[in-house]
Amino acid sequence: MSDEPLKATVLVADDNPDNVELLREVLEAANYTVVVAYDGDEALLKVAESNPDLIILDVMMPGKDGFEVCRRLKKWEQTRNIPVMMLTALQEVADKVRGIESGADEFLTKPVDMVELQTRVKALVRAKVYRQQVIEKNALLEKILNRYLPEEVVAKVLEDSSLLKLGGVRDFVTVLFADLTGFTTFADVVPPEHVMETLNQTFSRLTKIVADNRGTFDKYLGDGLMAFYGAPIASDNDALNAVRTAVEMREAFQALKDEWGEGPRSQLGLAVGINSGEAIGWRTWSSPGSSARSSSGAAPGPWSPTSWSASSSPPETSEGGHPGPPTPLAWKPGYPPLPTPPPKQERLRGQSPRSNVGRRRANRPLRSAY
Repeated sequence: MSDEPLKATVLVADDNPDNVELLREVLEAANYTVVVAYDGDEALLKVAESNPDLIILDVMMPGKDGFEVCRRLKKWEQTRNIPVMMLTALQEVADKVRGIESGADEFLTKPVDMVELQTRVKALVRAKVYRQQVIEKNALLEKILNRYLPEEVVAKVLEDSSLLKLGGVRDFVTVLFADLTGFTTFADVVPPEHVMETLNQTFSRLTKIVADNRGTFDKYLGDGLMAFYGAPIASDNDALNAVRTAVEMREAFQALKDEWGEGPRSQLGLAVGINSGEAIGWRTWSSPGSSARSSSGAAPGPWSPTSWSASSSPPETSEGGHPGPPTPLAWKPGYPPLPTPPPKQERLRGQSPRSNVGRRRANRPLRSAY
C-alpha cells in the first residue's frame, strides 16, 4: 500500500461551526470525503447514514458529549471497529483516561496542529483498512472451514494458530469412509456433466452430515469421501458419532435417490466403512500426502484397528471414551508379521491387465454396503 492518502470518509462532529469548516477544508484538500455534525445526537445519526472510516469528535458538545458518543459507538457491533479521534481543550490526565475508557483511539489537544492532524488521520484510516481486510479474510476463512469442519474445531484453529504447524500427533481416532457403489458403470453411460452434478448433489449432503455429528472432513476420493472423529478434538462418543453419521448418510442418500427417480442414478448405492484405532497424522489432520501411509493418515507400526457395520451396534465405550476391548478382524495387537504376497504371475499375451478401478477398490478399508 502506497503512502498516498487513501480514499475514505471522515465524520467531523463539533458544535463550533468555525472548527468544522477548518477541519473540512484541510481534510477535503487531502482527498477525504467529509461528513459533518454539530452535536452528539446528530453525530450518531450521521454515523448510521454514512458509515465513515474515521470519526473526529469534539469532547465538549451539547446533548451527548464526545465521551458518551464514543462509548456508544464502541458498544455497537456495527461501529466498534471505526477509529475515533477526540479533540479536546482539556489538559487533565483524568480527562484523557476517561477518553481511553470510552474507547477513543487517538487524542489531539486544541489548538490543533494541522500537519499533526493529517498525519494521524492518515495513520488511523490506514489502520482501519488493514483491520477491515483482516476481518473479511477471517470471515472468508471461517466460512470455508465451517463447510468441512465442526464449529468447535474451526474456533480452536482460529484461536490457536500453532495448530496449523506440521508435526506428527498420535491419537485414538475413528475413521469413516463412504463411497458410491455402481459408480463406474454409471459414469460410463451418462455425460460428464451428469456425473459431476450427481457427485455435487451427493457430497454436499454427506459432508454436512459429517460436520453435524462433530466429524472432521478429510478429503474427497473420486466417488468417495473420508472423515475423522476424535481428531483434532476428541469427545466421549467419537465412534458413536461416526456410526450415527453412517446411518444418517444412508437415510439422506435414499432420500436423494427418491428425488432422482428412475434412471441410471437409481442403480447407485452407498457403502460406508468405519475403523477405530491409533493413528499418526498432521496437527490439523489433513492428508499426510505420502503414498507410504494409508489414506487415513496412519503410519506403519502399532496399528490395531477394529471395524463394525454401520447398521450394527457399536462396541461399548470405556471411561476414556474409547471403544472397549474389540474383536480383531484382520490383525492382532502389537506388530504382527505382514502376510506374504502371492508370487507374481506372468501375464499371458492378450490378457487385459487389472484395471485401476480394481486396484483402487482392493486397497480400500473394510466396509459395510447398503
